[in-house]
Amino acid sequence: VATQSSGSSGINAEYGCPLQPHLLASVSRDRSTALWDARMGGCVATMSDQVEMRCVQWSPDGSCLVTGGSNSTLLLRDTSNMENAMRHTSGHRGQVNGISYCGQYMVTGCSGGIVNVWDTHATGDDVDQLSDMLNCTSVTS
Repeated sequence: VATQSSGSSGINAEYGCPLQPHLLASVSRDRSTALWDARMGGCVATMSDQVEMRCVQWSPDGSCLVTGGSNSTLLLRDTSNMENAMRHTSGHRGQVNGISYCGQYMVTGCSGGIVNVWDTHATGDDVDQLSDMLNCTSVTS
């Protein structure tokens, strides 16, 4: 068993890639997103974020990495080059605490009591919003 460290302030969340189980993504309190490769034995890429990211999730096909920020931001990165493919900030009124996929839909929840359902095959607009959910601390499929 090998252990790795990303930053000095701790990891908020991590998630393995569904199609490449040797890959792991993590978000840390030091405003970094990191990609880890178990076969290579360490971190293979680190990206700096504008804000602290609280959660991370791979798309089902592994082509996109989604992180949820402390400022209600969703950041989507194309995993082929880790560039920011899209940033979507509307729809939440608190830190994003959970991201999950169900088929073509992505579900996100925030501490402001809102759960959004996004159609990933459409324009990126949320297709449904559930409010007054108190404090959403996680989302699972």
